[in-house]
Amino acid sequence: MFNYILLFLIFIFIYGCSSSQQKNRNDQNEIEHSGNSIIEAALLEQQNEMYKTSSDTVEIFWVNSTIKGLKDLTKCNIFAINTLFKAGYKCPDEYLLTRDLFNKNKYNDIFPAIDISSPDEIKTGDLIIWNGHVIIFESLVDINGNLYAKAIWGGSKQDDNGKFAKNNVTYGKFKLDGTYIVRRPIKQF
Repeated sequence: MFNYILLFLIFIFIYGCSSSQQKNRNDQNEIEHSGNSIIEAALLEQQNEMYKTSSDTVEIFWVNSTIKGLKDLTKCNIFAINTLFKAGYKCPDEYLLTRDLFNKNKYNDIFPAIDISSPDEIKTGDLIIWNGHVIIFESLVDINGNLYAKAIWGGSKQDDNGKFAKNNVTYGKFKLDGTYIVRRPIKQF
């Protein structure tokens, strides 16, 4: 009788901890970790003073270049792509504006435009782009029936408070309205 119980317990242990279940958990963690790595990189990049509207010169890390003459301009596109670059994601080999990102016919090999039927399909680390603005999505927030993205973005209108709004970059809620597209960054190998 003892041998049957021991055999039964071994059976449960082996099949209860199968590698396929562990692989699925690891795949899910990798997906979540990837998006989280973008948010972590964005929070670090928020510390960079070059995103302030008072800054005239901005480094474009993904093309190893510097642009001058951007004083009094917002830099949401530069913030977003610099963040992706620092987090280890594919980036274009040229400087681009938000209108370029908004064009679904461009850059699909780098960060594909994702057709979504519901905002629930947006994932952590996705770019949400309007014609003139881009944010990095973290999560969906419903406030009294209005949908917001908890996100981080350059080009903030909020006063610098040193915590959630710093260097003209805000980490907070952004209302999901109007016409926007979603792009999903691809990790470099």
